[in-house]
Amino acid sequence: MKLFGIKNVDWENPEITIEFSSEVDSSTANDDTIKLEYRNQGGNWVEIDSDIDMISAKKAKIKWWGLFNAALLDGIRYRLRGVRITRSA
Repeated sequence: MKLFGIKNVDWENPEITIEFSSEVDSSTANDDTIKLEYRNQGGNWVEIDSDIDMISAKKAKIKWWGLFNAALLDGIRYRLRGVRITRSA
């Protein structure tokens, strides 16, 4: 299964979604298994508190809060990382 990403997200209104290459079990696609992270000045990846909302069996929307309550920060590298997500039966 692949996560398809996009580059150069509008950081003032990001609307970040994930599209999976196949249908996933929605109980395994959540904030424990899909991580939004940014790279800090030391080069380390830091997890951002976020929620995952499954829009369909193949698509999820990311919502976050805390340090990044509104816009993403300009010039910062972000990534989404999926772990332990399973396909639908």
